[in-house]
Amino acid sequence: MRDGRTQIVHGTGDGARQHPSSQGGRASLTVLTGERVGQQFILEKPRTIIGRGPGVDLAIDDSAMSRQHMVFEIRDGQFQVRDLDSTNGLMLNGRVVAAAEVKDGDRIKAGAHEFQFILEDERRRPQTYVLPG
Repeated sequence: MRDGRTQIVHGTGDGARQHPSSQGGRASLTVLTGERVGQQFILEKPRTIIGRGPGVDLAIDDSAMSRQHMVFEIRDGQFQVRDLDSTNGLMLNGRVVAAAEVKDGDRIKAGAHEFQFILEDERRRPQTYVLPG
């Protein structure tokens, strides 16, 4: 997005190399609503915990979000989101879920924030080359 508000934040954890899925994709979350609108977070680790408290991989300042609200994981080569017994629950594409597989374009709501899950195919990413002369 080139809207002047989008900011890509590379990584959600300790700088570990991103975990490739079996499909060669790169997963990220783009914030659609809430204080961090427009930010994009790369899901680098095979397990990323999101919440407002200490000890999470991605901390979101949102009083409607639990300290450890949800986790994104890769299981059997698929990305999944799971509610971590949060107070206000987790919604995927408008439905309350405890756990579900997430696909490119899915929308996840936790607390006052809504995210869009993006799965880019690393093999199809455009390449840029500088040609002489």
